[in-house]
This record gives sequence, structure tokens and C-alpha cells, in this order.
Amino acid sequence: MSRDFKEDVSIDRFNLDTEAERQPSLCYAYNEMLADVERDLNRLSDQLGLMSAKMDLNIRQNPPEGIKITESTILSLVTQDDGIIKKKEEIVDKKREVAVLWAAVKAINHRESELDNLVKLYLSGYYADPNRSRADEGSDDVRGHLNRKGD
Repeated sequence: MSRDFKEDVSIDRFNLDTEAERQPSLCYAYNEMLADVERDLNRLSDQLGLMSAKMDLNIRQNPPEGIKITESTILSLVTQDDGIIKKKEEIVDKKREVAVLWAAVKAINHRESELDNLVKLYLSGYYADPNRSRADEGSDDVRGHLNRKGD
């Protein structure tokens, strides 16, 4: 991942307009990264299959001396090959990368719902005056009404 995920997933609640404009780009960027990594994983799997098939054929055509060639023997010889082992390790690493990107995509989608919630809070006046509550505003209305009655 070449992006700064912690920065991308954070929301500046005092610049909700900028954050809302940025959200679609973030979704696209992370989904594109996920698609690229999944493509790479598919390519690695194809390479592993090709390597296994070539080795299987080579063993059948040129069997090692002193070993009885059976399906399980061929499978065992292919599985023990250093190139096959290395390719399987690459696949495991790539699968982890896919899982991490799936989590990132999910977090970016969650960011969108959090952004919606912050906009609703903003529109309801939640960030209007941090030192005054709605109870204070109600008390002021009552006091003002009582003061006007006495006039």
C-alpha cells in the first residue's frame, strides 16, 4: 500500500465539505489497489499451477532413479521443490495483502457513514457553540419570556 491509510481514514470535522469531496476519490483509490492486488494474486496462482504442471510432466518423462513413480510420489516431489515452496509463500503474502486491503476498503466505506453522521450533527447545531448546550438556550428562552411578562 503506497497511501497513508491513517491519514486517509481520518476525518477533519471542521472541514466536512472538503472531506465529503474527498470521499469518492478515496473509495476509488482503495478499490483500485484491491483490484490490482487481487489480479497479482491470480497471476501468482496461475504461475504456481504452470510450475507444478511442468514439474509433474518432467518427473513423468524423466523419473528419478530408484523411486517408484506413483501419483502420490509425483505430488510429493512437486510439493518439496524449492521453487514451488517459494511461489506458495508469495501467494500467502499476497493473500495477506488482499485481506488488509479488504479491511481498508471496509474502513473507507465506514468513513463515509461517519462523515454522514458528522454532517447531521453539524446541521443540528452540535458544533455551534461548545460552551452552550441546548438546555442553556431553553433557559434563556424561558427567562426572556418571563422578563417580557413583567413589562
